[in-house]
Amino acid sequence: MCLKWQIFSKPVIRDESKYNYWKADYAKVRELASINWQEELEGKSVNDMWVKFVVTINACVNSYVPLYKRAAGSIKSPWISKETKKLLKKCDRAWLAYKRNKCRVVCCLQKSKE
Repeated sequence: MCLKWQIFSKPVIRDESKYNYWKADYAKVRELASINWQEELEGKSVNDMWVKFVVTINACVNSYVPLYKRAAGSIKSPWISKETKKLLKKCDRAWLAYKRNKCRVVCCLQKSKE
């Protein structure tokens, strides 16, 4: 006798923080333009220049771009394929078009009865 078990579970919700670039302080970020990169990178190897550049950019992002956590319910149906999502969207648009035009159709039918 052989038993097969299938276990279905909810998707794992990661407690990740992400940068909210929409709320960044871009006035402070623009201060990077005032850095004299010639002086900062003079006499360094290409790898050292890259490291200095990345460290500077990351420090700026960490300082002036706020973090946010995704809402617990923001994972949207990962088991639905793209094709199914397209069909659902098409169905929703058809329903909205029907609701918008329903009044016109009823009015036309009433006028035609007169």
